[in-house]
Amino acid sequence: MKKRTGNNKGLLSIRITCNNKMSVVFQPVSGTVWMDRNELCELFGCYMQDIDLCIKELFEKNMLKVEETCKYHIIAGSRRVSYDITEVNLVVIITMAFRLDTPESRTLRMWFVEQIAKIKSLDAMLVDVSQNAWWN
Repeated sequence: MKKRTGNNKGLLSIRITCNNKMSVVFQPVSGTVWMDRNELCELFGCYMQDIDLCIKELFEKNMLKVEETCKYHIIAGSRRVSYDITEVNLVVIITMAFRLDTPESRTLRMWFVEQIAKIKSLDAMLVDVSQNAWWN
């Protein structure tokens, strides 16, 4: 994936290491990453049709709100308003990683869970330290 600089979108990609293992590169901007559909295809290693179907499903089932998680254009019809989604943020990307089934999505799922586990283990260590101090 091309490195994006100067456009404040951040970077989330999967690189193949010298050991032929997938590793995640994550450089958020303001705590998130923005990706368009082509970048999502490259990230997840799947077709545009899969990306479109997944995004459609997420928002049709009201799992996420377009207004909070996407950059979009409003298309006003006669009876309803629809959204032309141009980019999605990290929340949508994480959700998609748990809905798609590709080697890249499995790598991202494992990486996301590892990041959460690191935070939880740090919290647990801090709790243990404070409890030990309290008991003494």
